[in-house]
Amino acid sequence: GMQRVGYDADTQTYSYRDRNGSYWEGAPGSRYGILDRTIKEQAVRKGKSADWRYILPFFLLVSVVLLALFRFLGSAATPTPLVCPRNSIQYLVKSGDSCWAIANDHSATVADLLMLNHGLDCRLLKAGSELCVPVSE
Repeated sequence: GMQRVGYDADTQTYSYRDRNGSYWEGAPGSRYGILDRTIKEQAVRKGKSADWRYILPFFLLVSVVLLALFRFLGSAATPTPLVCPRNSIQYLVKSGDSCWAIANDHSATVADLLMLNHGLDCRLLKAGSELCVPVSE
């Protein structure tokens, strides 16, 4: 049956809940008697959805700020295109390449590669990176 779940002192009514979860309310001033079905459960559901209306703009604002932050950080990570000086061309480093092999294939020396590519560390050569290599004459 029914289970008493509350008492409202202002209206002097008892609240009950049945097995299905529906709420019922007794007559004012009466502990037992005829019960009327209430709409509390619908009000509770509406209240929960109303709470989301207040916090949704906050989530929206946080999402926009995070999106802008990721877009800004992502654009800073894109490398600038390599511009080689005259008498040199771009070379895309392949897996297994070394500075000596690249220089040898282009009839140059490792010193020539280091001079064309300031800050080049031959020990940290990565596949997919670009270098400037001298044009063989």
